[in-house]
Amino acid sequence: MDNKKYLFTETTPTFYNKKNETSNNSVSLSKTNDIDFRSVQSVLQFGAIVPPLSPWVDVARFLPGSTYQGTTFIETNSPNDYREQSEPLITVDSFQRKIEKIVDAHILSAMSESSAPPVVLFSGGVDSGFLASRLVALGFQDTLLINYSFGNEDRESDLAKSMAKELGLRYERVSKETTDNHDVLFRPGQIYSQPFGDVSVVPTSELALAVSNALGGDRRVIFDGTGADGAFGMTDKVHTWKNIYKFPELLRRAIATSYLIFWNTNGSFELYSRIIKRSSQMPISAAVVAQNALRGILYTDEHSSSLNLCLQKWVEDVAGRSHAHQIVAADLALTCANVFAQKALAPLAANGHKLIFPFLDQEIFEVALKYIDLNNSPENKAPLKNSLCRHVPKHMVWRPKSGFADTSNSIFYSTEVLEKFRRTTDENGPISTAIHKNNVTRICDLLSKKKPLSAQVFNFIWAATFTDRWFRTV
Repeated sequence: MDNKKYLFTETTPTFYNKKNETSNNSVSLSKTNDIDFRSVQSVLQFGAIVPPLSPWVDVARFLPGSTYQGTTFIETNSPNDYREQSEPLITVDSFQRKIEKIVDAHILSAMSESSAPPVVLFSGGVDSGFLASRLVALGFQDTLLINYSFGNEDRESDLAKSMAKELGLRYERVSKETTDNHDVLFRPGQIYSQPFGDVSVVPTSELALAVSNALGGDRRVIFDGTGADGAFGMTDKVHTWKNIYKFPELLRRAIATSYLIFWNTNGSFELYSRIIKRSSQMPISAAVVAQNALRGILYTDEHSSSLNLCLQKWVEDVAGRSHAHQIVAADLALTCANVFAQKALAPLAANGHKLIFPFLDQEIFEVALKYIDLNNSPENKAPLKNSLCRHVPKHMVWRPKSGFADTSNSIFYSTEVLEKFRRTTDENGPISTAIHKNNVTRICDLLSKKKPLSAQVFNFIWAATFTDRWFRTV
């Protein structure tokens, strides 16, 4: 039987049945199995299921970044000791040229199989802007940029339109829908291969639907900038978290107790106590990618040690013992590949489109580990920004940018989402034993009164609701 190699930043999970060792990447493999509540806690804590776990007790996921013979583990695929013969990767400029070369190769490879104009999911930020600029540099002037707008006051969407004009590319805007009918909560188990936690799956799914409608029956190659943040945007975060871990653990544990007071508030005390609590609960790679510090408050902490061990071993085997390398690896492989990439992948693939993630390339991962080691703390995504500045004015690139989310958090106050969130604690609900009912009821009361909550609580609400609905509809 031939060996099969799995990439560390793989976006499509592949499972095997541990009882009969048959493999399949379809959820039908495991519909009749019992729920693995380690995976439920993993989604609530990290937003994704940490491999080799799956949603089901008797099913395992092939470990990304490893080689298997059948279902037998052979070895870990560690990044090569990358050496650039003509020019070492020791300056921002050398990284810029190398990243351009890798991304260009991806574009040309993908477009060699299509005669239709390429499409970019375009926010107007550095990541999608860089991809658009490389398409221009390679002569794809017929590229279509499609942007999602959260409404008339969405400044990011206006800036995206201006950048598209500078690039000389066609631009289309998709506006936010004013309905509470979110299809991703109606039948997520029929759309996605496993549950994950990211509230921006709603606008992304609306964008995916609009893209398919705009393209009619044409099947297109669509480029997505997911992974650029994980690969080249972690410099500041790495330094911040390494400094936090310099404080004695006993001191961090003492400070973390204050989070019990502030968890359902929205302010600086909640922010600082939350960060300290995460650092006191988890190894650094897990703490950085955790979506919240609410375990033991809103959901069970029964499987915490097991989850931390799974994640730590996975990223350490591939990225080594360097904390900086582990953080980059965890963010790329778990958050980028298993959360962010999932939002558009399934809806667009279902309509025959091919979604390409150049920044989740294995060689990009290897280069990213080199970049985080650069001296003098390089600016986040400096190689991408410098490259993009050759095509658009500098002020469009070197600027703060908001995340891809509705800042009003209106979805959480909708009747539909509130009711579905309440149902996560149903006596016979699929994940009810993992949820702390009293505090969920407390949150529901606050939402009913339109009270503001912290981003971490909103993350939990969505992850719990989506996971509950996924198991109900699979």
